[in-house]
Amino acid sequence: MKQLLIISYTNPTLNIPSGVRIGKFAKYLPRYNWKPIIVSAPFPYFYDSDKSFTYDDLSIYLTKSLDLAHFFRILTGKKRKSTSMKLRRSNENMIDWIRSLMPVDDKIGWLPFAYGEAKKIIKKKRIRLIFTSLGGVYHQAITARKLSKKFKIPYILEFRDLWADHPFSQRTFYNKILIEHFEKKVIADAARIITVSAGFKKHLLEKYQLPEKKISVITNGFDPEDFEEKTDIKVEKTALNLTFAGSFYRQLNPRDLFRILDEIDTIDIKIKLRFIGNFKSKFLKLTEDYRKKLGKKQIIIELIPRQNYHSMLNYLRIADLLLVFLPEGNIYKNIIPAKTFDYLAIKKPILVFCAQDSDLYRILNEYNCKFWVEPGNIKMGIVVLKKIFDFYKKNKLKECKVDKGFLDQFRRDNLTRKLSDIFNEVTG
Repeated sequence: MKQLLIISYTNPTLNIPSGVRIGKFAKYLPRYNWKPIIVSAPFPYFYDSDKSFTYDDLSIYLTKSLDLAHFFRILTGKKRKSTSMKLRRSNENMIDWIRSLMPVDDKIGWLPFAYGEAKKIIKKKRIRLIFTSLGGVYHQAITARKLSKKFKIPYILEFRDLWADHPFSQRTFYNKILIEHFEKKVIADAARIITVSAGFKKHLLEKYQLPEKKISVITNGFDPEDFEEKTDIKVEKTALNLTFAGSFYRQLNPRDLFRILDEIDTIDIKIKLRFIGNFKSKFLKLTEDYRKKLGKKQIIIELIPRQNYHSMLNYLRIADLLLVFLPEGNIYKNIIPAKTFDYLAIKKPILVFCAQDSDLYRILNEYNCKFWVEPGNIKMGIVVLKKIFDFYKKNKLKECKVDKGFLDQFRRDNLTRKLSDIFNEVTG
């Protein structure tokens, strides 16, 4: 079995998109004759402590770290969850400003520890390939390149998000220059590049004039084994349940949905808007403002803290409709929220706010069980919401009939097979 070194700041057992993706790849890679060895950081400070996933025989080497997140953790006495979230919400602007000052990314203090541990592993094991996945944390690419240069081992980079051109990142002028410099170097020397959307691939191909065969697309997905175990769920029948699970960032928020509900003069049904996640203070203020506006109507806005993975799935199962949002603007058209693929596996109708020429729309259009609203188009939204209300009253919001072939392309085992094929092409 070929041995693979994975550099991942996020521990694969954590219920965080970056950790889940790496963990699921690592789970299925042995099926395709690759043994993953993972170098990871200690538990991140501001992340939820949920360890939803367990893996048999997974080799994970945890290192020390001096990154900004762990610095804050030390300052607050290493308390988690409630203390960390209160600190986060009360000091969001300050924390975001400090993060923007850090060179490359705010986890850069992990680099020497990850590099040192990886060197030890490479000297002991017969590592054939180095793999790292970028999104939120990007300096891992620098580590992979340094290791590749020293030990003459090829490396593959995955972009879960864009790096230099990430639409939600705040960066200083000097940091932008630094990131552009490193991005160019790590892409040039990588054996292959993987992205999670066709739009990301197109962007990188055009920006760096790369040959098309250098970049492959492997979307996010779902593990069918996570959907096999269902608990008894009490379905709420008293209100139309619209549920969102995930995160909001700056322009990415449900403002359009709130505005549409506000504009509809008469709503003769009860509605529950359920948002699941750890949300920032700006979102909390937005929901509070609309609670007051929508108070005269039978609309409940319910905020539920981030759940462990299987509890979150149960909330999705009892929803009538699942929500996904992308902001208006070309820079957002390449983004496909990771939760979208859990939505597909649940097989519930989806209300999506996105541009029609976006990667997200193209996937959900094939799903063929969606209600679509163009971002910012309130008149269109009113028509669509009234149609949803009518479907609800006629009991037509049912589990969707989805083509098996369509869903199978997003299974984690099938996605891992595509990844292993690329590994084999690179290593011969």
